[in-house]
Amino acid sequence: MCLNSSFAQEGNTIRITLKTGEVLVNPSLEFDDENTGCIFDTVVSGSIEMAMDFVIRVKLASSYVRNVEINGSNLTHKNSNKYMYPSLNSGDFIIFNLNDGRALKIRFNNLIQVDKNWCFKPYIRDEVGSWILHFRFLPKYGQLGTKNCVSWYRSQPIPKFFQNIFDYSGYSKNILYKSEISPRGPILRRVLNLTSYYFARLGIAGQFKLRIDYV
Repeated sequence: MCLNSSFAQEGNTIRITLKTGEVLVNPSLEFDDENTGCIFDTVVSGSIEMAMDFVIRVKLASSYVRNVEINGSNLTHKNSNKYMYPSLNSGDFIIFNLNDGRALKIRFNNLIQVDKNWCFKPYIRDEVGSWILHFRFLPKYGQLGTKNCVSWYRSQPIPKFFQNIFDYSGYSKNILYKSEISPRGPILRRVLNLTSYYFARLGIAGQFKLRIDYV
């Protein structure tokens, strides 16, 4: 959730309004007759003048998951909070093998269109206590902005004075997505966790569908 955003529901449509634009999201959830699977379907449209990313998020408690399989890779939870970027295309499976011997199989179909300077960059990370799966859209380039990604600072941007210094010295590019690629230790992450991101205009429209089966 963005700190400077508001949400309003109009029927089945959620209107997300920011200072620089708005996005309409129309989600639906349908379960199988046997309740062993479901389809999450969402349609989005809108534009934002300055956006950092756009994400569809899946979160699972790590205590229920033995390991994760993605395109032949086997991932175990280490509480590292490191962002892992597997090569994923529409139709691929992400399999969460559970401790009860069964599995959650997630398959996605991405029909969302974004501005040409944006790309589809899904990732998975082993946050403390959870697996986080993000189907994420990112700008390839844009205006640099730096955030202190810690809870006490609420992951807000640093003051403009320091941003100008970081930009002039080139430090902003040195810490581009740094906390994602090379996260600091858990103690340091609570105090100072500077990371730069690209911000760019986002025009978005289309459909994203998740099929989740408990097998």
